[in-house]
Amino acid sequence: MYRFFTILFFLCIFWIFFANAQEIVVFQQEKEIVSLSVPNQVSVLKNKPLFQEVLEENGQKVYMLTHTDAQLSAKAADSMVTWVKFSLQNRMSKDVYLEVGSFSIPYFEVYVPNKVGKYTMKKLGNILPASAKEVRSNLFLIPLISGQDTLTKDFYLAFYHRYTHLAPVEVSTIPLRLGSLPLFIKESHSRDLFFGFFIGIIFIMSVYNFFIYLSIREKAYIYYILHILFTGLSTITFVGYGFDIFWADFPQFNQYVYAFAINLPNCFLIGFSIYFLETFKYAPVWHKVLLLFIFLFIANTLWALTGDYASIVLGQLLILILCLCLFIVSLRTYLKGHRTARFYIIANTSFIAGVVTIILVSNKLIPNNFLTAHANQIGTVLEILLFSLALTDKIKTLTLEREEAQKENLRLVEEQKEILEQKVRERTKELETANQEIIAQNEELMQQQEEILAVNEALEQSHNIIKYTSDRLNKSIQYANQIQQVILPQKEKINRFFKEYFALYYPKDVVSGDFYWFTLLSDHKAIFVLADCTGHGVPGAFMSIIGNTLLHEITKTKNIHLPSEILYNLDIAVRNILKQDESKNSDGMDISVCFFEKQTNSNTYQIIFAGAKSDLFYVKENQIHKLNGDRITIGGLSNRIKTFKDEKITLHEGNLLYFSSDGYIDQNNPERKRFGSQQFQNLLFSISILPMQEQETKLLEVLKAHQQAEEQRDDISVIGIRL
Repeated sequence: MYRFFTILFFLCIFWIFFANAQEIVVFQQEKEIVSLSVPNQVSVLKNKPLFQEVLEENGQKVYMLTHTDAQLSAKAADSMVTWVKFSLQNRMSKDVYLEVGSFSIPYFEVYVPNKVGKYTMKKLGNILPASAKEVRSNLFLIPLISGQDTLTKDFYLAFYHRYTHLAPVEVSTIPLRLGSLPLFIKESHSRDLFFGFFIGIIFIMSVYNFFIYLSIREKAYIYYILHILFTGLSTITFVGYGFDIFWADFPQFNQYVYAFAINLPNCFLIGFSIYFLETFKYAPVWHKVLLLFIFLFIANTLWALTGDYASIVLGQLLILILCLCLFIVSLRTYLKGHRTARFYIIANTSFIAGVVTIILVSNKLIPNNFLTAHANQIGTVLEILLFSLALTDKIKTLTLEREEAQKENLRLVEEQKEILEQKVRERTKELETANQEIIAQNEELMQQQEEILAVNEALEQSHNIIKYTSDRLNKSIQYANQIQQVILPQKEKINRFFKEYFALYYPKDVVSGDFYWFTLLSDHKAIFVLADCTGHGVPGAFMSIIGNTLLHEITKTKNIHLPSEILYNLDIAVRNILKQDESKNSDGMDISVCFFEKQTNSNTYQIIFAGAKSDLFYVKENQIHKLNGDRITIGGLSNRIKTFKDEKITLHEGNLLYFSSDGYIDQNNPERKRFGSQQFQNLLFSISILPMQEQETKLLEVLKAHQQAEEQRDDISVIGIRL
């Protein structure tokens, strides 16, 4: 029994050893390319960061790595590494090359033994410049054994995870092939021809559709052209032509191109689909879903710019989901009556078929041949061509719809034309009837016009008469104003008796009902009068002339100088001249009379004042005082005997007196408020310190500020005298 179990144990060990023994690849045919498979020809080793550890595990010594390469390999101690080992014997006369058929590998190392058994390390990957390649190709070609070397040798490949942000390197998905350089170059020429044809189609379709866009200005074409261009960029990026031809010396550019190449073509595809399928009309819910996809692809682009491998995985997942969504949306719009969506369904199906084929080939579920290896590009070309047919069909459909609409419009125009002609005939008949009525009315209007012309002529004659009369009246009033100005006291005469004075004389109309009067009795005696006659304008002016004449008669002819007696005689004279006892005329005047006697020995003035409804203001010892006149007027309808009293005061040289009619005090502002007696008295006191001419200016400024745009109510007169 013991011997049986011992034999069984050694048989198991023998079976395990030979079952896992690696097959040696023997090259005998020069026209043959051999694909390496896991685990038959290739063994995979993991969790061995250093090349020395890999050699030790395989029974080889550490010193077999050259000194320089050992230092470089030691830097990988902090990285996760997947090692690939295969054995090779060359029995043909040509050199054997290894092709690593995936350009998307960021960085890997190839360890090649030389004739003396030491290993040389070769660094490759898309993070290195294209000059790092020994053979210029869109993929990676590495010379392994020369044609004269027939020994069996072990080769190692190290794939570093740190350059893929810890993404696992799945060796089984990386195509590894062995063959002679002429065979690979021949195959590369076929591949170059295919992709040249592919890029040519991309370019031609872009230019063709751009010119179509310029002629019809359809937004869908812009998104379609951008989708084509970025699809071409995506293709040449992922198969290595972009790096090999355009940015060979800038490997860092690969990361950014990947970010845009995997996401932006889909953004523009969504934009094209939205406008072509009119999702906002036929599938509003899916329209919002597609807009969400645009946001996701843009966000994934920004993520991919950081170099994170997970963004590429997410991008591939989003593409698969998007293809399914676009298929559902196109089918839904077609079922809702969007006829041209059928081309979109076929185009989308061809693209999905290409993507699915590539996935099946990558997982080795179907054979890898020229057709399946380029299924993605073939599906893309079919998609582009079918999209062009779809756009052409849409334009044709729109053209037919436009023609049908034009025909319908022409039919409607003809119908409207007939209706309008009928209405025109009816309207013409109505207009003819109305025209007859208008002719009759026109005759009546002509007759009325003749009558109006006659009336206008009469009015014009009346206007001319009125204008002539008005001109004469205005001239008469202007002449009356000149006369009134002449009878006012002369300035030089007043200045001979008083130190200085001002006269604010502001008529409401051209001529005034206010007047002031002055007579010099001797070098030491004088009389000053300010009167406000009833009314203003021409009536007031007549009264002022009467008053002026009567004052001259009373003081000069009758030689009456006492103010109260002057007022008494003036009242009797006015009543007699106007015959007020008989005619019931009520005109009269309010008047202030002052008699001045200068005392030369004491530089004082003896002043006697009497007033008829008029007051006198004077400033003495820095105070303003007021002498009130009697509350009766000169003239009027009163039959009682009027008596007036005299007020006597003594003033010194430099003291001020102010005479005023009621026009200033009664003037209203826009709120209908009078200026008022108290405010007027305060104003006189405030300006008493100013020179006389400045006092006149200040009085006028305050009046204008109070009055504003209101009409002047009465004649305004304010006389200021400095003794």
